[in-house]
Amino acid sequence: MEHLFVYALAGGCGKRLWPLSRENKPKQFLEICDGQSMLQETVRRHHFIAEPPIILTNSAYEQITIEQLSVVQASTIIIIEPVSCGTMASAIVAALDAIKKHPDACVLLAPTDHHIMAPKRYQAAISQAYQAAREGKFVFLGVNITSINSGYGYIKKGPAYEQLEHAFLVAAFHEKPSIFEAERFIESNDYLWNSGIFVFHAASFLAIAQYLAPRTYLAVQAAYTNSLQIGSISYLGACYA
Repeated sequence: MEHLFVYALAGGCGKRLWPLSRENKPKQFLEICDGQSMLQETVRRHHFIAEPPIILTNSAYEQITIEQLSVVQASTIIIIEPVSCGTMASAIVAALDAIKKHPDACVLLAPTDHHIMAPKRYQAAISQAYQAAREGKFVFLGVNITSINSGYGYIKKGPAYEQLEHAFLVAAFHEKPSIFEAERFIESNDYLWNSGIFVFHAASFLAIAQYLAPRTYLAVQAAYTNSLQIGSISYLGACYA
């Protein structure tokens, strides 16, 4: 998968898995996956991609990120956000960084708080997603719903995307519905959980971001332009979203 770059999101506020997870140590840093953290598992999971993952986190988690990456001997870049501003801002950072590496780059944006038990199936899904992203599609990885849960985002499936197996166009997104809506979603068989894993063509995404969120785009672009590189760590500038 040529010019595909992985950006792993390692922010968060420690609300899920409380009380194990706290604000100073969100769940991606907890050693709950066979003695390793989900951050470390995320890095290892993407060894099938040529370039090591680039970690996006904020200043509060800089030290623990460095410590945990040293355990897995990951020669990866860390991008430090001065404050957390959500997935949109992080995606713009990732896209700006990716096109700096190659103008035709694609981005795999992945959270670091997933435990994926079928790595081969995950690799196959990413390979398919990459093919669609190269054609200008924005690809969201969905997960089959196994329980009624109002704490997740949902994707409503549209018509089948015939170029790829097990792929659908997106009909709608539903972010954290009520328990009654979640029950209806699972009964309809028309929905998937939104995994938060995205694959997209960097330049195409930035064009959309400029159009839909111009203020956020300009703020993040200024922060990225004014970033400070010290060794393998890049500190974004203060002009953030």
